[in-house]
Amino acid sequence: MSASPQYSPDGRWYWDGQRWQPVVAPGPAWSRPYGPPQDRAAAVIALVIAALAGSAVLAAIDVLVVVAVPPNDTVRLEVATLQVVASVGWVTGLIGAVVASAMWMHRAFRNLPALGATNLRWSPAWAAGGWFIPVANLVIPYLVARELWRATNPPEPRILLEAWWAAWVLSLLLFVANFVISQFNLIAALVLDVPYRALVLVAGLLLIAIVRAVTSRQRARHAELVAG
Repeated sequence: MSASPQYSPDGRWYWDGQRWQPVVAPGPAWSRPYGPPQDRAAAVIALVIAALAGSAVLAAIDVLVVVAVPPNDTVRLEVATLQVVASVGWVTGLIGAVVASAMWMHRAFRNLPALGATNLRWSPAWAAGGWFIPVANLVIPYLVARELWRATNPPEPRILLEAWWAAWVLSLLLFVANFVISQFNLIAALVLDVPYRALVLVAGLLLIAIVRAVTSRQRARHAELVAG
């Protein structure tokens, strides 16, 4: 009489007497074969870097205007031109990064059943669409990312996830405060813009770390399954 299978603590694996085997469970209706997420991850990283570069230049201009007002019209024109160029890079990079992040999260979440994840509360549609629902986009992307992180289980601490979303939400709050203050005091708004840009920098760098960690773990997990 053969011994009954022994299951791992998370219930995702069982020992058949020779090796650990994944527990096969019916997947959700949206399950698909594994799709490599690295191209979308590369797009996120590139666009985040572009946005952060533009944001850093804008922060430097804010400091320049507050601390040392340009002495002549020529310098003012050069600063204004640089500000326009940096603003285009910042806005284009930011919008592109949000779209690319939604696309990457859709692909990474859709991979979860193929990598053995079960009992998922969200779906790829929410993973992408949650970024574009007003007000709800302050919560849904984080909740989806949290489940994605748990199911993928990268070796990095989950504090990266909380710190990323906290920095992003705080930066949005500072942006709103900055807009309100700019209606009354331009210099105060310029001063407040610097910590806003600093939070954006932190959020951007943490997002890059998260995307890289999840993508790397999914690739490694898929390689393990293919190798048997």
